[in-house]
Amino acid sequence: MRIALQQWGSTLTTEPLMTEREAAEFLGIAPATLRRWRLVGQPPQYVKLSRAVRYRRADLTDFIEGNLCTSTSAGVRESTGGANG
Repeated sequence: MRIALQQWGSTLTTEPLMTEREAAEFLGIAPATLRRWRLVGQPPQYVKLSRAVRYRRADLTDFIEGNLCTSTSAGVRESTGGANG
């Protein structure tokens, strides 16, 4: 699906949007995990088009980048704002 989003006369983005299933496959998780994260307000960001939920690849990539880890001890992470905190 391609969509051009416009706000206040300027184009925000024009890119293919991913379905929940495609986004889950991209992240290597179950679609139910994405649904649970949306329910509790955790990233990644998503687009709501009527009843349809879609994801931008850039938001998924940002989500991955935000969850980079340097150590397995004590949940040390490069940055915050990911799925676990």
